[in-house]
This record gives sequence, structure tokens and C-alpha cells, in this order.
Amino acid sequence: FPVTIPLPDEYIPELQSGIKFYKEDYRKMVKKIVESSMEAGKPFDFDAPLISAKGIEKWVRIIGQSEMYNGKCIRLFGSFQDISSLKKTEQRLQSITDDLPGVAFQYYLYPNGKDQMFTVSKAANKIWKLSPQECEQDINLIWDQIKRGGNFEEVLQSIRYAQENLSQWNAEWRNILPDGEVRWHKGFGTPYRLADN
Repeated sequence: FPVTIPLPDEYIPELQSGIKFYKEDYRKMVKKIVESSMEAGKPFDFDAPLISAKGIEKWVRIIGQSEMYNGKCIRLFGSFQDISSLKKTEQRLQSITDDLPGVAFQYYLYPNGKDQMFTVSKAANKIWKLSPQECEQDINLIWDQIKRGGNFEEVLQSIRYAQENLSQWNAEWRNILPDGEVRWHKGFGTPYRLADN
């Protein structure tokens, strides 16, 4: 039987059928993000896996915006970027960091003094008795352990010195875990300055 495939300029995308291209366990999330954008007119930017017509999983980054008129969404537009190779690399790196005996993380120190952790490995559960998500959401949970150990100012000074001189960071400190257990920790890092400082 001949199969009729619509030409690109004849195809009219429809939200519900479009969501079916996403991997099943991501569909609710995608629907919620897009519907929220359509209701409030806010932009969106997220990553999710799609399943191609040939059954191949591809990770994509979706960036979009709703065009609103009189409080109603009249158009949804944006772009898809294939980030499959980036996701594979990210997953390999995560696998490696999760196998390390210590916690691997990215520590960001912003010009305004704010700081934050990203990509915290699973060892945070063992080393700090905190989940990676807790560490990323509230760095003060870790700082509080160091403060209770009495070495907070020394650790902070070592970070500032490494940051100012872009020199290798390493420090040792006493850490008091949430359950009261005392441990000695040692940290290493390589600072670098991002384009936005």
C-alpha cells in the first residue's frame, strides 16, 4: 500500500500528538511545562528524550515561547536541538564521578558573593549524609557542617586565595555531620574564571 507522508509545509503540529514523541516517563513533565507556558506566556527551556519514528532515543533541548494575544495563547514557537552526544558524555562522566570514593562537584562563586554547587555526585550521601539534590539546593547545609567543625574561616580563606590567584585549591577541615559524627575532610580543586567572571 502506498503511504502518504505530508509535506513539511502541509504538516500542522498538534500538541497532544507531539507529546507522544517523548519518552513515556517524560510526557507529563513536557505537557505541564508547555501548558504552563501557554497559560502564562512564559518562555520554556528543558531537556527530554524523544523517540524517533525509527524507535531511536534522542535527547533534545527544547526552547520555546508562547505568543499571547488578549490573554490567550495564539502561537507556540521555538526550537529543538539534538543534544544526544552531550547527554551520553554527561552520563559517562556521572558514572565515573559516582564511582569515586569522595564527593565530586562543581562549585560556583559569583561576583556578588553568592555561591552554589552543581553536579554533586552520589558520594554526598556517604560523605556529608546529604543527598546530591540537597547539596545543590542549599549549600549552607554543607557550610553549617564545616562551621560546627570550627574550620569555616580557614576553608573560606583557602577558597578565596585559590580564586584570586587561580591556583590549585586544597584544604583540610573538621566536619560535624548532622548526626553529630566528627570527620576530617580534605578537598582539592582547580579554579578557573568564566567569561562572566
